[in-house]
This record gives sequence, structure tokens and C-alpha cells, in this order.
Amino acid sequence: MSLTTETLKMAKISGMGYEEAANAMTVAIRAFKIEMTDAQQVTDTYSALAAKFAVSSAEIANAMEKTASSAANVGMSLQSTSAFMSVMIQTTRESAQNIGSALKSIISRYGEMKASPSTLLNVDGEEVAFNKVDTALKSVGISIKDASGQFRDFDDVIMELAAKWDSLDNNTQRYIATVMAGNRQQSRFIALVSNYDELNRAMNVASSSENASIVQVAKTMDSLESKTNQLRNAFDQLYLDLHLEEGLKGAYDWLTRIVSTIGKLGMLKGVLPTLMTAINAGFGVKGLINMGIDKYKQRRTDL
Repeated sequence: MSLTTETLKMAKISGMGYEEAANAMTVAIRAFKIEMTDAQQVTDTYSALAAKFAVSSAEIANAMEKTASSAANVGMSLQSTSAFMSVMIQTTRESAQNIGSALKSIISRYGEMKASPSTLLNVDGEEVAFNKVDTALKSVGISIKDASGQFRDFDDVIMELAAKWDSLDNNTQRYIATVMAGNRQQSRFIALVSNYDELNRAMNVASSSENASIVQVAKTMDSLESKTNQLRNAFDQLYLDLHLEEGLKGAYDWLTRIVSTIGKLGMLKGVLPTLMTAINAGFGVKGLINMGIDKYKQRRTDL
């Protein structure tokens, strides 16, 4: 029930169809091993980032479908992955699918190194060597492994690199970007690490996003009510501009006199249901009269 509720919320907030929202929710929950009863953290994270950055909940969800499993494999969380993608989409203004695929490619290089650090690897047609990446990062004071010799989580490495990025010269930046992301994803990698303030803000927004989806749903409903009121006001104005009021009053008076006349003739019992049926079916006044007269004639014949 919790998962269903959150899926409906995601669909409402993002404008996605229910099936699409369900797929997006399933991807996030399975990749990051989130309990179904904690599904709100998915909608909260997406909603909070969409409210603060130039990205929509749907864009984050679509990009996440490309990236989630790879991100979880290198120690990233739902929140950090969402934050990274939000900054990349905002900075590059590329489609969510492109950014999701790009981040997946960058992460996969790190994941392959983590799985086989002593092997020369090939990822997306480009060579990946742990020694090259390790040497490049060590040149700016960053280590891939922790004190116990284990690979650090990818997002921790990226945040440390982003904090130092502006202090590096252009050649060093290009060198690290190429080694870390490859030639194809170099520019997108730079978009991720070149604005530490925005990246850090996104991480903070994602990590403190509790109940953000509830607020966003309320705003969405307020917006829907506002649009409904605008439509109602437009119809009211059209009604006044076309001077329909007097015409409708005359039609109602005419119909009232007919019903009253029929009632006086004692035929109301048989005619009124037909009149109400015609009204509900949307017939015009002339149709109402004709149907009433036909019913009256039939009644007289029966008598």
C-alpha cells in the first residue's frame, strides 16, 4: 500500500503515467535495496531536487533508470546519484536519457576497476587501467583506496575531486577527466565536477528531502484547482459576452408554462418523466415540447 501510494504521488508530481511511474519506482527500490515501506524517500528525493534545480522529477526518474544499478554497485546512494544527475542535467541541458547513459558509462569504468584492479580493461571501446587513474588522482592528493586498501565509494571520490577542481590547471583537469571518464564522456564529467558549490548544495538538498513530496503534491493540487477556476471563469465570461442569460431565461419561462399547462390537464404524471429524460439527454427546448406533446397525445388515445 505504501509503494502504491508513493507511485501515485510520483505520477501526480512528475506528470508521468502510472505504469511509467511504477517502473521508475521499481528501478530505484531494487537497485538501492530500499524497503517498500520506505518508498517515500524516492519521491521525496526527486521532489526536493526538482524544486531547487532546473530539472524535473520525471527527468531524474528517467535518468535513474539508466544509472541506478551501476551507481549502487560503486557504493552510491539514491540521494547522491539523484544529486549528481540533477547537476549534470542542469549544467548541460541534455536529455535525461543522455545524462543517465553518460553517468552510467563513467561509473562503469570505476566499477570495472574495482572488480579487476590489476587488469587492463575495455569499457565502451576505451582502455581503463587502475594504475593510470590512481596515478592521476594521487597527483592532486586524492586516493581511490581507503586506509584498509578497499576502494572508496565513487561519490566520495568525486566530491573530493570537485572540491579541488577549481585549483587545478586546465591541463591537469583535462588529463584527469580523460582518465576517469574517457574521451566520449569527458565534457559531461567536467560538467559534474566543475561546480562544487552546486554539487554540494544538491547533495544537501537530497539528504534532507524528507516530506518534500507531500509539499509538492499540495502545490500540484493547488495548481490544478487554479487551472480549473481559470477555465470556469472563462466559461462565465463567454456566457456573459454572448448575452445568453436573457435567452435562457426566456426558454426556461416557456418550458415552465408548458409544464404548468400539462399539469392543469392532469397529464403531468405521464409527461414529466419524458421531459426529465430529454433534459438529461441534452435535447433542445423544441425537442422537449415535441416529446411532451407526443406523450400527451398518446395518453389521450389510451384514455
